[in-house]
Amino acid sequence: MDTYKLENSVISEFIDCNNLSEDLARKSCLNRKCLEIALKDSPIIVALCDLELRYIWIHNAHSDYLSENMIGKRDDELDTNGGILKLMELKRKTIKIGKRFREEIEFPLSEGLLTYDVTAEPLRDSEGNIIGCSTSSIDITHIKRLQKYLVNAENLKAVGQLAAGVSHEFNNILAVIMGNLQLFLLEFEQNKNTISDKHIDKIKKMIIKCEQGKNIALNLLSLAKPSVPKKELTDISTVVDRVISLQQSELVQDNITIERKYSPIKRISIDVGQIEQVFLNLSINALHAMKPLGKGLLTISIKEVDNEVEVRFSDTGIGINNIDKDRIFDPFFTTKNDCFKGSGLGLTMVIQCIKSHNGTISFESQVNKGTTFIIRLPIDG
Repeated sequence: MDTYKLENSVISEFIDCNNLSEDLARKSCLNRKCLEIALKDSPIIVALCDLELRYIWIHNAHSDYLSENMIGKRDDELDTNGGILKLMELKRKTIKIGKRFREEIEFPLSEGLLTYDVTAEPLRDSEGNIIGCSTSSIDITHIKRLQKYLVNAENLKAVGQLAAGVSHEFNNILAVIMGNLQLFLLEFEQNKNTISDKHIDKIKKMIIKCEQGKNIALNLLSLAKPSVPKKELTDISTVVDRVISLQQSELVQDNITIERKYSPIKRISIDVGQIEQVFLNLSINALHAMKPLGKGLLTISIKEVDNEVEVRFSDTGIGINNIDKDRIFDPFFTTKNDCFKGSGLGLTMVIQCIKSHNGTISFESQVNKGTTFIIRLPIDG
């Protein structure tokens, strides 16, 4: 629709809805033209609607919508989601009560969940009668995110202070457990006729679990005070296999198959304890994503790409929705349900650890199809 036809369509709509003369309607359109010029390049979305909440005019609509397609329609005829319903309720309240209202509303759009500061004002004719509603909306998503990061920074500070005290006590407890397990292991190995190799293997796994508990406490502390990795040349495939072996019984119990795709690669310089914790977090997340389905496939691939080692953890689980994709690495954010309550710190520790190794982490996910986490670590450290 060209500008002339669109303008005359708007004039006709405005006359029909508001019983205005053609002259007044044209003056109204002229005023709106001046307003459009004034608002050019402004981030503010401005719109007018009639008493039935049908759009009469809109400027700077979100790129998901075409302004010309919105004229004459209500929001719920264009889309249906929680944000749309809240926006329409705000307009109805403004028209009914005849007062200005303001509200922050979240809309699921193509680039994710965006937050808008929306102000609604009643439209009145020359006699003071309400003839519709105007709204002005500005995207404040970046402001909300900044506020959230500031809150998270304070939370991390509190966690660091708590972890400093807890870590010491926790490690003392683990030291006692590990010491006794090692004594039992020494005694049993000297008297193999009294205990099976199977039980000896279980004790060894318990000692490894204690070591992991120690690393978890240290990683929690590193959230507030990052530690420098203590690197050593390591075959990363052995690190992955060690982590998976510790979860073998749970994987079998939940009918989850492991597929390994390892290409020959060089040894790389890593902090083994930190990278083990990374792989443990990713494998646990994959397990929890597939468990509700009753079965699944976890594919782990390792290969060399552009002088880096690339490790992929791919699951066939429930996936991550678009709204949550921007938040999964945020501290204290978790998508896990009541069955698998998480602290929301696992992936935060993962990304911090990978960064400390001068590496990168990314992911791909589709709802009900699965998720792949991609880690890249430099071969030369």
